[in-house]
Order: sequence, then C-alpha cells, then structure tokens
Amino acid sequence: DVETEKIDLEIENCIEDNSVELQVYEQKKFFLNYCHNNKLSEKESSRNSQIVLAKEEHRKHLQNLEHANAVRRLNQREVNQNNTLEIHKLKHQYQTWYCNIKGSLD
Repeated sequence: DVETEKIDLEIENCIEDNSVELQVYEQKKFFLNYCHNNKLSEKESSRNSQIVLAKEEHRKHLQNLEHANAVRRLNQREVNQNNTLEIHKLKHQYQTWYCNIKGSLD
C-alpha cells in the first residue's frame, strides 16, 4: 500500500540522512583531533626549546659564578698575604721601638 511505502521511504531517507550526518561528525572529530595534536606538538616543541635555552642560560650563569668565585679567592689570598706582611712590619716596628725605648732607659 502507498502509505506504508511512504513511511518506508521516510525511514530510508532518515537513515541515509543520519548516515551522512554521522560521516560529517566523524570527519569533524578527526579534524579537531588533528588540530589538537598539532597544537600539542607545537607547545611541546616550544617548551623543549625554552628548556634548552634555560639550561644554556643556567650553564652560563654557573660559569660566571665560578669565575667570580675564583677571582674572589685570588683577591682573598692577596689580601691575606698583604695582611701577613703588614703584621710582620708592625711586629718589626714594635720590636725596633721597644729596643730603642729600652736602650734609652738603660
């Protein structure tokens, strides 16, 4: 009968429409997943570049600190040597002064 055929045709059209719509959503899903994965890859690449730069900067900073520390140690040695020389000079001056005073008192 005509009414049944009409309903069958509507059902077939709905099934076909749903099938096409499902394919469209599948394509959208794959495209969105593709875009998401690309963004993740870009961010990971950017992060890795930032890490490499930060490591290099940290290495340079450590080298500068090590150099500054070596210079500080050299300066400290020089100061210590100068202080030792000054102490010896003062002792010698004191002994000379003491001997002069003791000699004048005798």
